[in-house]
Amino acid sequence: MTMRRMRTLVAVLCSLLACTGCESSRPEADAAATAASASADAYDTYCAACHESGEAARAPGRVILAEMSPRALHRTLTTGAMAAQAASLSDEERLAVVRAITGRLPEPALAQSGACAGSVRSRIERAPVRWSGWGGEATAQAYRPREQEDGEPRLVWSMGFPGAQTARSQPAVLGEQVIVGSQSGQVYALQLSTGCRLWLFEADAALRGAISTLQLPSGELGVAFADVTTNVYVLDAVTGAQLWRTRVGRHPYSAVTGSVAVADSVLLVPLTSGEALAAADPRYPCCSSSGELVAVSVRDGSERWRFQTVGGTAREVARTHAGTPVLAPSGAPIWSSPTVDLRRRRAYVGTGQNYSRPTTTSSDAILAIDLDNGQLVWGFQGLADDAYNLACLNAFGRQVIRGDASNCPLPIGPDVDFGMAPILIDTRAGPRLIAGQKTGVVYALDPDHRGRVVWSTRVGRGGPNGGVHWGVASDGHRIYVPIADTPTGINELDPPGEPRPGVYALDAVTGEVLWSHSTPERCTDRPGCRRGQSAAPLVVGDRVVVGGLDGYVDVLDAASGAMRWSFNTARTYEGTVNGVPARGGAIDGPSAVVAGDFLLVSSGYAFMGQLPGNALLAFRLP
Repeated sequence: MTMRRMRTLVAVLCSLLACTGCESSRPEADAAATAASASADAYDTYCAACHESGEAARAPGRVILAEMSPRALHRTLTTGAMAAQAASLSDEERLAVVRAITGRLPEPALAQSGACAGSVRSRIERAPVRWSGWGGEATAQAYRPREQEDGEPRLVWSMGFPGAQTARSQPAVLGEQVIVGSQSGQVYALQLSTGCRLWLFEADAALRGAISTLQLPSGELGVAFADVTTNVYVLDAVTGAQLWRTRVGRHPYSAVTGSVAVADSVLLVPLTSGEALAAADPRYPCCSSSGELVAVSVRDGSERWRFQTVGGTAREVARTHAGTPVLAPSGAPIWSSPTVDLRRRRAYVGTGQNYSRPTTTSSDAILAIDLDNGQLVWGFQGLADDAYNLACLNAFGRQVIRGDASNCPLPIGPDVDFGMAPILIDTRAGPRLIAGQKTGVVYALDPDHRGRVVWSTRVGRGGPNGGVHWGVASDGHRIYVPIADTPTGINELDPPGEPRPGVYALDAVTGEVLWSHSTPERCTDRPGCRRGQSAAPLVVGDRVVVGGLDGYVDVLDAASGAMRWSFNTARTYEGTVNGVPARGGAIDGPSAVVAGDFLLVSSGYAFMGQLPGNALLAFRLP
């Protein structure tokens, strides 16, 4: 790969995937890449043959390598898995490779400020799980209500994630331990009441999903998570010691943005793909990756089964006008977390669009997968024939990169995924699987009748950056639906009408809209501020906690939607528990976390120009 191609892909990655540090240091990254041009050929000479050709099935593509921290990437080339391949390189050449891929040199060793005193550490014992996995439980019921009295939460402590522009890993809480990951790959165990650090673990790449707890074969508690490059880790929950790790991605562009879920003796790992970005290069043969759900053993990480969303192996079906092969089927990535249904022995996942044509019936769908053998039980498709990749940005007239749209599948699909984890609830009319789509439509499916649609309700205008993004919540009576509908996501393929950002409450049995709360306009004179609700909500007793792209965390009355409390997290925080400067920003991705009388909020999400941030905030509930 030439230096020009690398810079092009770095620019696209920064603007669209919000890679670590890109938003804050793009000029520095460009200068560093220029300074390293004399030795940057080392990447082409020693790396590209495997990492860019796609012929080495387990060699991550450059887009995925860019998600590794510079420290981890340099360690891999020096003493890790690629040490033999990099043995002939000087350290300056290895550093040039790291800089060319990530835009940065390895940062110094992590400061150890904020450690708990020995007397505190000795009081942290193995404790009951208070929050685990995406949405609060590792079982199918996604949100756990809790009684709450009237009053306003109070900020108790704040923490800054070093080197981060986004805070989106949902914490787990075990007794007094808060365990949370970061964009730079660090995993922290903190004391809930004070925020002091109990232990620190360094993964190879960014953590985007939640931390899940599990019972180890020894009977002790462990924590499981995956980094974006598809490494899965299991650690001792009390000490942070690594018990095992394994890489589950097989395709060069496989990635993990969702969360690992626990189902008895296996961990379920959802795989998405960065290949939609690689397709922006007209010379890239698009596309051959598939969304996957991989089951690995809790004991040692060995693979039990693997489910591919598109089914079958991609083959050449056409050629672009530039002569590049077109491969299909592809895409239908799993962006979020699997929902586990132990009663029915199912896992439910939502999928995204196909990357190439012909399309499949498994894109933009909710799929039910057998927990015991990984076979498809049933599928529901919310929108058929949706094919889209990043080459299509040129076709829409929004010039994000130079090049052409030859890899864009025609006709162009609207790119409206099921990006959220479905939630399984019990209603007075029976069990329902609830899922919202970026179209702005919410569906109630019957899990006992092969996903039959019981009701569907449109609550948003929808679009590629509209509708429902990361999740909905329910108390069994009402479904609480956040709608993004941000202007940056609207294009000519979207349905007509005005955007409707806000929160909507639907009757769980009928789908009727019971109330709506329009997001207030609070973005005046704040560059990067967006009006909309993208993060998953949380039900806490008779309150609903929602986070906004404008940086506000709001508490609404569950019965009426009336505002009860609001806090602008998009500010600077002095005196953080770890001494790292912190600033809040857009709230996107996971819901807030409740443990006892604490409310934990992650603030900052640098994507498509949104407000960046690196803050973890701990509030005390009344």
